[in-house]
Amino acid sequence: LAALDSMDGQRAAALARVREVLAKSPKEVSALLLEAELLRADRKRDEALAAVNAAQAADPRSAAAHVLAGRIYAESDRIEDARREYEESLKLDSRPIIADLELARIYLVSGDTDKALAFAQQALGHTHRRAWVRGNACREMAGLSISRPGGTTRETRPQASARLR
Repeated sequence: LAALDSMDGQRAAALARVREVLAKSPKEVSALLLEAELLRADRKRDEALAAVNAAQAADPRSAAAHVLAGRIYAESDRIEDARREYEESLKLDSRPIIADLELARIYLVSGDTDKALAFAQQALGHTHRRAWVRGNACREMAGLSISRPGGTTRETRPQASARLR
């Protein structure tokens, strides 16, 4: 019910329902993650991190908890912490596509285009499961030099812009 309240834009009601569940079952990982997501949406990042840390303590093998922690850290400009959490999520479960995309973004911004490209291509490898990934991964790779079939390479946007000046 809390998830439905959240989808209807009633985050306060959703948070109240989640906290009712957590009062009875304080280590319920799905409830802790929903609480963290609701708090993140309300920009209460410290409280959200506390909830996601509780979820990680309750289930250290939860890739979803690490992905959510990564998102919260990224939104708080704690990029190294975000990178660490996304990488940990992929160690636990190679399927969190969002982790691949966010790592591609982090490495692209930090200038490590080889790692950025590797994570973006890894996300593209998951497209058979989720079609929306192709567009997101392609946007991440837009600033990178991408190999085409036959070994040719497309110029990156910065290279093309510099050539035109």
